[in-house]
This record gives sequence, structure tokens and C-alpha cells, in this order.
Amino acid sequence: MTLATGRPFREDDWALVRRLLVDVLPRSAPGFTWEVRRWDGWRWYRPDPAWDPALERTARVWEAPDGSLAGVAHADGAGQLAIQVDPAHRHLEPAMLAWAEGVLAAPDGVGGSRLETPVRDYDRFRARVLASRDWRPTDDWGVTRWQRLGAGPVEVRPLAAGYGLRALRAGDREDAARLAALLNAAFARTFHVADELLAFAAHAPDFDPELHLVAEAPDGTFAAHVGVTHEPVNRLAIVEPVCTHPDHRRRGLAESLIRAGLERARQAGATQACVDTGSGEAANRLYADVGFGEVFVERAWEWRGPAA
Repeated sequence: MTLATGRPFREDDWALVRRLLVDVLPRSAPGFTWEVRRWDGWRWYRPDPAWDPALERTARVWEAPDGSLAGVAHADGAGQLAIQVDPAHRHLEPAMLAWAEGVLAAPDGVGGSRLETPVRDYDRFRARVLASRDWRPTDDWGVTRWQRLGAGPVEVRPLAAGYGLRALRAGDREDAARLAALLNAAFARTFHVADELLAFAAHAPDFDPELHLVAEAPDGTFAAHVGVTHEPVNRLAIVEPVCTHPDHRRRGLAESLIRAGLERARQAGATQACVDTGSGEAANRLYADVGFGEVFVERAWEWRGPAA
């Protein structure tokens, strides 16, 4: 048997991996690989859309003997590993892990190294491979949810009094700045800037401003935002991100935006929808109320290298 071979990641591999994600979806379990919106964000959701050569040092691809892409292992932040692999090439996962342990592990603060990767509860194969390499499950977990979109309309509910629903204006710097301010406030961050959204909107293949909805407060600021990406090959609506400003919570804004976004995606041809969330009770209750059923739980597994 001739095995796939690994090589450094190149700029044009981004499109090849994206094609792999679209191709793998109908022949794998939900969440086995990333959905395309997340992969688009990995490449394009950054202030400068120019190719960053640093990405080549934090990703490695494996090619099948016929030259087709078999999979990629890559960083998803410091000390975070993500694996996108064709189900026919799962034998590559030990090699992917060995590369990541040698290249991506981050200092753990006590003289050693640490690496983390998510494992779905159905994926016994990866759990066995990780365990054989001294990886261990942690208490950190999240949920992936899916729902079918039927022929009939999604029940859309009006926003609370005083708020207005509209789509983002593509290429509008003021809208992008308002959204960056909302993301920072909603997620207690400081790093979001307008140029991130402008680059993503300009370059992400499936970005549609009509599916990225905001609840506008009476003072003109953005009170809530829900982004929906429609991947047309698999007719999949991807809900990400979902956020509400702390000053405007408990008014049902996010639920109204999700429902409106799903209905727009359904009208565009989507027949199914997915959303990822953490373990928070409020978020999971929201998605369940909108019709998303729990498909699986994923748990973070951790590897710690030998102490120095």
C-alpha cells in the first residue's frame, strides 16, 4: 500500500482544503471536519487579507498517491490543533499528530509543552489514536446542533419594540466598525476591528450580506448580530456568529435574528442548518428553542510534552 505523503502548506492549498470540506460533508458524520465558514474565517477574517507566510509554518497537508488532497493538520490558535481529513485516509492521523506535537505545541508555563484538539463523542477511532499517544480528555466540552429546513417557512418573530432589523451593508466601513464594537462587547474582547469584516466580506466565497443580520438599537448602535452562511453544494446554512451586546440581552433579539436568517437561507435553497456552541445552558436552550437538535458533544483532549 502506498501511503499519502506530507508536505508544507502553500497559499493555493486553502482552496483545495475548502473543496475537501465540501466534498467530505455528505459522506461523514456531522462535524467530522470544519464547515466552510470556519475555514473561510481561518484564512480571511483578518485585518490584512494578503497571504501571511506564517500560516505555512502552522499547517501541513498530506497528498494521496494520485495527487489529491488527503487532509491537513493546522493550528487554530496557540496550542490548538485542528485536523481536516478525508475519511478514506484516517490512517494518516498518527502522522498528523506527530507533526503537531513537534511543531504546534505551546509552552504550558511549567517547563513543558501543551496541545489541545477537539474529539466528537462518536469518534472512537480518534480517541484511541490520541490515547495511544498519551493524550487525555479534559472537562472542556461543546455541542454541535443541526436541523432540517422544510418546504414551509421558518417562523419569524418580530424584534422587541424600538429595535430595527436589517442586513449588513457590504463594504460599508461604518457598519464594519459597529459590528467590531458589538463583537468586542458581547465576547469581552478588545481585538476586533472593522478591517476584519471588510476583508472577510470581500474574499470569503459564500459571504452574503443579506444573510448577516443586525438588530439596530434606537441610538443606531448594533444591539445583536447573527451571521448565516449558505453553502450551496450541500445546501447547508451555517449559523455563526451569534452575539448580543450586554446592555440589550434578555429581549429575544438573537432568537429573532436567527429565525429571520434561517428563513432567508431557506429561501436561498438551504435544506439543513448547523450551529456550534459551548456548554453554556443559556446558549443551548436558545438553539433548542429555535429548532436545533443536539447531534453530538465534542470534548477537548490535551497532550502535554515532557518537562524540560
